[in-house]
Amino acid sequence: MNEPRIDDAIRRMQASISRATPTPPAQIELGQRRRPTNRMRTAGMAAGGLCLLTAFGVWSVSRANHSSSVVPASEFSSGITVPVTNAQATVSPQKVTACDGSALSAVAEFRGLLAGNTKVQVVLTNVGEVPCVLTGSPTIEGVDSSGNTRSLSAVEGTYFGDPAPLADGVLQPGGEGAFYLAGALSCDAASRGQHETWAAFRAVLPGDSLVEFKSDFDSACGVSVSQFGMADPPTPPDGA
Repeated sequence: MNEPRIDDAIRRMQASISRATPTPPAQIELGQRRRPTNRMRTAGMAAGGLCLLTAFGVWSVSRANHSSSVVPASEFSSGITVPVTNAQATVSPQKVTACDGSALSAVAEFRGLLAGNTKVQVVLTNVGEVPCVLTGSPTIEGVDSSGNTRSLSAVEGTYFGDPAPLADGVLQPGGEGAFYLAGALSCDAASRGQHETWAAFRAVLPGDSLVEFKSDFDSACGVSVSQFGMADPPTPPDGA
């Protein structure tokens, strides 16, 4: 309802009441009961109408304000977006750090010859309790019988390529990774009958931790290493 129209109606009703209200007598005797006149009835009806009109106007304004602030249920849908606070956001996963040699064990496996090149697979097992990252490639040191060490200046990249990569470069607890240690049978040193074997080898990991393993690998004709990756499947037994 238009508010100016309500105000006009109220003013007209107030004027009607003013004209209809009788002038009270100077004195009414005690106990005398006065009968209502037509003018008094008209005034009462006008007053009642004014009350109803005023109440209706207040109700209309209140309803209009309420309607403008309340969203009907029909406007909601299952696709409504609910705000997400920072506390409800996805929790960040635990940070995975690089593998440390103290949490790894290493076993060397001879994997054969190809075109005069020798291949040894060094299998690394995560014996720790948490996942770790195993990426890049190691450097190799030889350990003699007296415990002295020497860098073997291993070249990155082997004749046999690299093992298949680990998923996200992560080695799970109990999981296995590997790298290839490769050499050759033919070189000037080998032609002179020279050999270079070691009591043990050390693979120095990124971050400078190390893991030790044993092998009869001959480094006289040079050493190359692959990237870290997944361990090759076991070699089938002869005749299988």
